[in-house]
Amino acid sequence: MFLLRQPSMAINDHRKEDANHNRLRYNMWNSWDLNDDGKPASDIVAHVRRVADSAPGGRLENLIINCHGMPAFLQVGRGINTLDLPLFQTLHRKIGTIYIQACLVARVVTEKQFRQTYPHFEGDIATALPYNDGNTFASVLARTVGCVVVAPTSEQWFYGRDLPFGTVDEFEGLVLWYGPNGSVIQSVRYPYITTTADGHEYVLPTEDLPNPSVPLEINRSNP
Repeated sequence: MFLLRQPSMAINDHRKEDANHNRLRYNMWNSWDLNDDGKPASDIVAHVRRVADSAPGGRLENLIINCHGMPAFLQVGRGINTLDLPLFQTLHRKIGTIYIQACLVARVVTEKQFRQTYPHFEGDIATALPYNDGNTFASVLARTVGCVVVAPTSEQWFYGRDLPFGTVDEFEGLVLWYGPNGSVIQSVRYPYITTTADGHEYVLPTEDLPNPSVPLEINRSNP
């Protein structure tokens, strides 16, 4: 875990659960438990803007988006994909850093890999080109908001629990930092180690890309 400066906001999508249906929840200066699967991206962004406006100094130090994900997609509310990113212009200069706590968001995969791995996805996700380009997604998000975006390229592991106030879970695998101009300014490859709710640490298998022969359910959590 690492400690963030406040005021920070966390969006906790209710589908971020472990195998036992325990939720992983972040506790910040403002913590929003989002239970509405149908809430559109426009409403989510508008709510974040209201919270930022109410923060000391009229801006947030950090925004944590805690949800399931896949390349260039966040499962928060109805979902956020590449086509939704222009909405974030209303948050320009209102956030210092966005931490994306979701699997694979910054990964780039070929269209063939994407369709093999996620053959059951249709609708907005399947038509949101370039849905397989997580690098562009994270880069455009950083440039649109004018902030730093921290996004993983690998699967993230967790055990459902509430973390202490102001703390964020460690990442696993390759994580990229995108600067306000959209370029990668830092990359860190974290070890695949996780801590269970009872304090035990486990070394996890390196898993940079799910096996395309085994479809990955978007609401699946790692054991």
